[in-house]
Amino acid sequence: MPRRSPLFLAVVLTLACAAPPARAQVAGAQHAASSAGHLAFVTQGNGSRSTLRVVSPEGVVGAAEDIGETFDTPVVAVGAAGDAVVAWIDRRELWARYRPAGGTLGPAELVTRSASTYIESLPLAVDAAGAVTTAWAPESGRGGLHVRTRDPVSGWGPVQTLGGIDVYRPKLALTGNGNAVIAWAQHQRKDRNPSQIAVASRLAGQPFGAPKVVVGVQHDPDYGRIAANDRGDVAIVWIVSKTRRRPGDVEFSIHGVFSSGGGPFGRPVTLSRVKEATSPNVAVQASGRMILAWRDNSTHRVEARVREPSGVLGRPRILTHDLDVNTGPAALTAGRGVVAWSDYDRAARRRVIRFAQATDDGHFGPAAVIARVRDTFYDPAFAVSAPGFSVVAVPPFAPSDPVEWQRVAVAAS
Repeated sequence: MPRRSPLFLAVVLTLACAAPPARAQVAGAQHAASSAGHLAFVTQGNGSRSTLRVVSPEGVVGAAEDIGETFDTPVVAVGAAGDAVVAWIDRRELWARYRPAGGTLGPAELVTRSASTYIESLPLAVDAAGAVTTAWAPESGRGGLHVRTRDPVSGWGPVQTLGGIDVYRPKLALTGNGNAVIAWAQHQRKDRNPSQIAVASRLAGQPFGAPKVVVGVQHDPDYGRIAANDRGDVAIVWIVSKTRRRPGDVEFSIHGVFSSGGGPFGRPVTLSRVKEATSPNVAVQASGRMILAWRDNSTHRVEARVREPSGVLGRPRILTHDLDVNTGPAALTAGRGVVAWSDYDRAARRRVIRFAQATDDGHFGPAAVIARVRDTFYDPAFAVSAPGFSVVAVPPFAPSDPVEWQRVAVAAS
């Protein structure tokens, strides 16, 4: 088996509250958010039967729908109209079920007979018109990354091959107008271990263009994320790990590259100042303003920066010293830009979910409390909508778990 880079590319395309149809969804996870503020959750608990629940932008939790028996929990995506899709791999075969807005899950549809689980990611997204896009790599690795789109009327279209050697953890985002970006890790050669990041994009209704390597093997990027907006502003962030002089001592730092209006990427920039920086997250607003955040493993801090549309990068700001273990910050496009995270109150033995909003001058305002909840394995689920954003502080694990939704208002941008 080839070495698998631990790169994680989670693609998030979002726009500002003033233009809801243009924002994009968070795609392909056990929970997902739409550009209009829907949330969708897939739960399995400790059994093998999975369930889908969709929450409206007003917080109305829909009835649970049975997906079926699956070995792994299916991934889910939800569109701006409230339609949803779930997908899973079973005995190498990739399957999907589509649920139209206001309807119920349709029958299982075979997408491909050979999909590898070793790439540890299953990209999935629904656009505003109900078209579904997904991606995979075959078990043989031949042809690298493959993508396919399902039209809501004519069904699944032809497979497009994008290539790549040892493709790992691809992620997909779909904007409200149907444009898409997909990014993944790959090796330059079969006999070379360092990773690189490749990106391909498409306009609505068109095939993906030729992939481009945007972060080379000299950076050996690790655990990255990508975000973009409708006009083509793109941010890619990743981790670089370096061994210190003392044996077994490793330093982690966050780096990024940026593109404006569909233009070329600039030079890589070091973003973090803390010494154990991991779990980077990024969001791009309609104006091109970018919100960047990550955690410090050793000190339980969250560090964040703002990059203005002009390219000016604000100074790093420490937002907390009490981040809960095994959690990371979320970057959101609400208002002037928001970073949310989960602190841990040791005295009360409870999580405290907080957020801070970016200011006009590129700083961050004081932290505000969203909720105090019991300790949980999951990070909160967020969805951006016109009044601000919504949150489910404790996402459901089992089909019978409650979905407790709340709205958070923020100042307009």
